[in-house]
Amino acid sequence: RDDVSDWSSDVCSSDLAELPTSARQGTQAYRVDLESHKEVDDHVEYCIHVTHRSGLRWRVMRRFTAIKQLGVDLAAAVGGDESRLLPQIQNKSWLPTIMQNLSPDFYDQRMRAIHTYLDEVLSDPELERLAPVQEILGVQPPEEPAGLRVVPKSFGHELEVRPACIGGVLEADDIPGPVDGYRIKIRHLQTDQCHSMTREVGCSGLQKQTAHVGQLSAGQTEFTVHAFNLAGESGPVSVIVNTDSRHTPTRPEFRSLRNGGASVMLRGGARSEERRVGKECRSRWS
Repeated sequence: RDDVSDWSSDVCSSDLAELPTSARQGTQAYRVDLESHKEVDDHVEYCIHVTHRSGLRWRVMRRFTAIKQLGVDLAAAVGGDESRLLPQIQNKSWLPTIMQNLSPDFYDQRMRAIHTYLDEVLSDPELERLAPVQEILGVQPPEEPAGLRVVPKSFGHELEVRPACIGGVLEADDIPGPVDGYRIKIRHLQTDQCHSMTREVGCSGLQKQTAHVGQLSAGQTEFTVHAFNLAGESGPVSVIVNTDSRHTPTRPEFRSLRNGGASVMLRGGARSEERRVGKECRSRWS
């Protein structure tokens, strides 16, 4: 069986009610809204508000030529006859050419065309995960998790993963890195026995995640976690759990920690922490 099960988060029904329908369903990773455009030097840029299904929001500025290039890039990525079935952006205007650059209606029309086109692209699960789409939306790989914790429980241990971005609010200079899931590796350091799994978190990427872990054998067990999204993967964060025992078995024999605790060392990036974890420990994330 899997050594990590019952993957859950702190998200509740009231949190889900505030998210868009596509986010609640967890089927579409992104949605977009266009509300404005502005002149930048000798051209016009359109403001695209991007919302990840987790509720994380940011905005990017894109020229109409960049949106047209997206269509070219998608056709090259798909290739063959299927490229003819791709969504097409409407590039026609009822205004005479000489009037287009002078009319606000022309730019409003283009803004609606961009919105319609991106909606069609993002409604296709195969298209939305392609690199050109991630680039046009300004999606970056997620940052490494802000913290890990392994807590002794009656059933064995519980793994907690805290995402780097909490609350869904980004400052102007922040780079968006939404979380679609986590890759987890559990390795017993004495025997080198490994278990790996991938867990998608759907619309709860901004929430702390918890997972039940099978009973650990005596010795040192390392948990390593990467966050991922459609644009890439974060660096790793690791935690090493030292279970109290008088001997180290030659192979894992999972057991519960009914007495004593576990020594935990958090490693990852520039952060480093060593502390004791016992039955009465309190969450530092509460």
